[in-house]
This record gives sequence, C-alpha cells and structure tokens, in this order.
Amino acid sequence: MEAFRATIESCSPSDMGYICKKFTWTNSRSRQAFIKERIDRALCNMAWSELFPFSKVYNLPILSSDHCPILITMEQFEVDSMRTARPFRYEASWALREDCYEVIEKAWSSSRRVDNKLHQVIEGLNQCRLDLVQWNKQHAENHRDELKRL
Repeated sequence: MEAFRATIESCSPSDMGYICKKFTWTNSRSRQAFIKERIDRALCNMAWSELFPFSKVYNLPILSSDHCPILITMEQFEVDSMRTARPFRYEASWALREDCYEVIEKAWSSSRRVDNKLHQVIEGLNQCRLDLVQWNKQHAENHRDELKRL
C-alpha cells in the first residue's frame, strides 16, 4: 500500500469527479449498519487532462459486487449531445462483399500525421468509418434492390 501511495503522490493526480451515482461502495447491510461511501475514484494528471479535456467519469449501477463499475470516456473534443445524426454501425453483411475489404484496407493504409500509436489507431478508425459510410451510400440503393429481389 505504501508503494501505491508513493506512486499516486509522485504523479500529482486530481480526482476527475463523477456523473450519476455519488456512492461507489456499500457494505450491503441493513438499517443502522448500512454504509455507503465514495471510495472508488478516477484520477488523472495534468497531461492526461489536457489531452482529454472533455472526458467524463460515470459511476454505473452495482450489479454483482459491493463496488460500482466506473466508466471513463476519453473525449478530446466536446461531443454535441443534441446531434441528430445516426451513430455509425458496421453491418456484418458488408463483410460478404469483396469491395468492403478494399475500402477498409485503403483507409488503414492511408498516411496519418499523428504523434503516437493511440492517435494512429483513433485516426485509422475514424478514416475507416468515414470511408465505409461513403462506400455504403454509393452501394445502398443496389443493396436495397437486391434485398427486395431476395
């Protein structure tokens, strides 16, 4: 425990706060002996906070433990909560079409100007998403006609 405390102190982290439930632990007892506390926390240092300025911490419902799970979103940009566009969903049927693999391969092989591996993966996924959405729009009408025929 001392090594853990020393590590925490040397990193100079700050508590990221939380959304939803205040308490993260319960002793599962009743009446007078019942205790709830916020003992589980998400911590980050200044560098991480600057890299993901719009991240959020969600204390999720307790399901099978006396601790609630914590979900951390790592957002670099503010997410527009009023967005009306549908979220991207990869369709399993796309894998049956040969040109889908070509779209994915082209997206992943495109050059990206990023400073680390994580950003490289994020940019690759974003490029893949954009290319697949465009590809699907071009082929959607043919796909709908084929479904009707079948």
